[in-house]
Amino acid sequence: MGSTYTNDFFGFTISLNPTWAAIDYATRRQINEAGRAALQEGIPQRTKEMMDATTARVDNLFSVSKYDVNKPGPEFNALLMCLAERIPTAVVKTEKDYVTIALRTINQTAAKAELTAPLRTEMLGGVAFTVADMKLTVGPRMLAQRYYVRLSKGYALALVYSYVDEEDLQAVKEMVKTIRFK
Repeated sequence: MGSTYTNDFFGFTISLNPTWAAIDYATRRQINEAGRAALQEGIPQRTKEMMDATTARVDNLFSVSKYDVNKPGPEFNALLMCLAERIPTAVVKTEKDYVTIALRTINQTAAKAELTAPLRTEMLGGVAFTVADMKLTVGPRMLAQRYYVRLSKGYALALVYSYVDEEDLQAVKEMVKTIRFK
């Protein structure tokens, strides 16, 4: 494949598709802020505060997209993000808890999310991840998301993939297959 991302804290590497574009830190922050603003449109102040608290616990370890986000491209650009969220351990005990809370949080915003398949476990690099397939609707736009979630060292390590077609889903499956844990 292409570039290899290595994370010593979580002890994993993943090979990223060389035709996909890495997204730099500043641009990741801009994308996250724009997404948060869209989700917070018209919601109560208390919900905004809850979202801000969640966002403060999340580190975007890397993001890659099918097309360069800084150049005009097609209407939708598939995106793979690797996130690490410090989890409130009193509330989140399992990966299922994490997914359930994520769904509930999204559904308190301007977006709506629903599972499109039962939660399941997949082994990635010899480690069990909970996989959640979702349909996300934000205004008139609808897209699919796949979450791979693993609790580790007080964090939820999540690979979050947003896509609209099977070709893009296959591209991410190929990248995810390359993940290796020490």
